[in-house]
Order: sequence, then structure tokens, then C-alpha cells
Amino acid sequence: MSEKSAQLEKQSNIWYRLTVVFFIGMFVLFAVAQLVYGFASIIIIQTLPLIIFIPGLIHKKHYKTYSWLCFVVLLYFTAYVTEVGSPLMRWTDITGLLLTIGLFISAMMTSRYVQRWQYELALEDYYAQQGSKNVSQDTNEV
Repeated sequence: MSEKSAQLEKQSNIWYRLTVVFFIGMFVLFAVAQLVYGFASIIIIQTLPLIIFIPGLIHKKHYKTYSWLCFVVLLYFTAYVTEVGSPLMRWTDITGLLLTIGLFISAMMTSRYVQRWQYELALEDYYAQQGSKNVSQDTNEV
């Protein structure tokens, strides 16, 4: 593994951890909001779009999971911006807005670094295979 791919792996791991923190923060916010304000049946509707991404987040290597997570988080962002702008704003709305912004940015950066890291590893494998083919061809000529 080259120095560049090691650096990309390190960056992707940092952003992955932040994504998981914000992801869990969203669930904690939903649970706290349900305990404080009631409406227990709504928690399933709130969490279902995020629950779909748990297998991809556990696997950690699929950058498309993070890209799709960004699209879904935009729906939460839109809802929280609307709530923060209303006169009935609550502290959970501001917290949710900050968590969605953090989740969007961290998922976007995770997607970027995981994709670059996988591309760099693929290039290293390609050049390693090309190098071994050239060495085998050179030995056959002698």
C-alpha cells in the first residue's frame, strides 16, 4: 500500500467515524423528541429512511451508500429548515438541523475519500500486474 492510499484510508476512516456519530445522533434526537413531546408512532416513520442505510454503514466500503445517504438527509434538512423558520420552533428542531448538516457533510466526505481510496488501490493493483507481466516477458526473452 502506497503512502497516498494509506493517507486516503486514514481520511476516510476519520470521516466515517464522524458519519456514524452524526447518524447515531439523529436516532438519539428522534428518541429524545419522542420522550419529550410524545407521538411514539411517528418514530418509525422518522427512522425508517435511515435504518435502510445501516447495513451499508456497517460494511463501510461502499461509497454509494454514503452518496444515497446524502440524498435522504436532504429530506430531513428540508423539514428541519421549515421547522426552524416557524414560530413554533423547538430546541429539537435546531439540534436536528445541526445534526443533518453534520451528517450530510461527513457522509459526503466519506463518500469522496472512500471512492478515491478504492481508485488508488485499483491503480496500485493494475500497475503491480503490469509490472509483473513486464518482468515475466523480459525473462522469457533472455
